[in-house]
Amino acid sequence: MKKRLGAVAGFVGLVALVVGMPAAGALSDPIDIRVEHDLPAPEEGSSGPRVLEVTGITAGAGPEITVADEIANPSGWGGNVLVDIDPDAQTITVEVEDSNCYGSTLVQISSDEIASVTTVSDAIYESGADIGLTTGVSGGVVTLSWLHGPTDTCPDYDGEGAQSVFSYTLGTDSDGDGVFDAEDNCPEIANADQADADDNGVGDVCDETQDGPTTTPLPAAAPTSAAAAPVTVRPTFTG
Repeated sequence: MKKRLGAVAGFVGLVALVVGMPAAGALSDPIDIRVEHDLPAPEEGSSGPRVLEVTGITAGAGPEITVADEIANPSGWGGNVLVDIDPDAQTITVEVEDSNCYGSTLVQISSDEIASVTTVSDAIYESGADIGLTTGVSGGVVTLSWLHGPTDTCPDYDGEGAQSVFSYTLGTDSDGDGVFDAEDNCPEIANADQADADDNGVGDVCDETQDGPTTTPLPAAAPTSAAAAPVTVRPTFTG
């Protein structure tokens, strides 16, 4: 009976361990999110963007940033977008809370774990608005940026509930130097500077065959013959 109870206790402990583990694809480290939206200056009288910001949060259920996270609004702009990161689906959703006019919208997410983002759909601005979307990941920061074109200085959001959705992938950084393995020229040894003196694609700290300047050895000099020894001629006498 004791053995059976021990097995049950071990099973319960294992279940507790599994439940406590983060889901596959989850962002385990805290993240920062910053949102800015603005109208062109000085035509529209902007004194600076409206800014929403949160720091050191863990992505989970529900939006990570809303109008309640405003930290600056020098121009007194209304309107808002919210940002929701779903770690299970590995998606980032930017959603409109109204249809205000904004010439630019910037979302930045600081995370050392997100390696890339891909646009799934883009509809936060009304159809036909002259607005361009730029996405990217660099230096541990995900950037999603919408900027008006020359023919539309005041494009409207597409109204409450309109969304743009992005998928993301997580990167692996085996040596902890801040560079994902897929881009690291020495993934097993930390080298944040990625120095590669001979430009052969292998970082200096793990390049066992680092090439130096190429030199061509001079040909060996031809051997010189020894000088002939002087010959002494002795006179011959006959008698």
